Amino acid sequence: MDAPAEITRCICGHDELQTDDPDIDSGLFIQCDKCQVWQHGYCVGIGSDDSLPDDYACEKCRPELHLIVVRPSGRTSKYIPLLENNPPPPRKERERPTRERSARAESSTSTTGGSTSTGTTSSRRQTAAAAAAA
Repeated sequence: MDAPAEITRCICGHDELQTDDPDIDSGLFIQCDKCQVWQHGYCVGIGSDDSLPDDYACEKCRPELHLIVVRPSGRTSKYIPLLENNPPPPRKERERPTRERSARAESSTSTTGGSTSTGTTSSRRQTAAAAAAA
């Protein structure tokens, strides 16, 4: 009996991975456990450094397991079970100014000769008082 033909039906729409990036393993494929099609690991968000999932289902057999991403180079997906097991590293928060820095910033603003809201209000009151006296 002949072995069934291997079929590549990747989400990207190509038999061969379309990339010139040497850091991407273009020979990494993963097979859907349900329909037996092969997909490029890169196109479904699985890299050579990732632990391969024990069970894998393509975006046609289990669409709820794929987060579809449309790129200029074509469609790809992120395999959600892999994302859940390997969450991305936390983003580094921007440094917030300390109170000391904020106080220095405020004092430099008031000493630079710029008008502050308090100064503007005082001069308006003086102008209104002068006009009423006249």
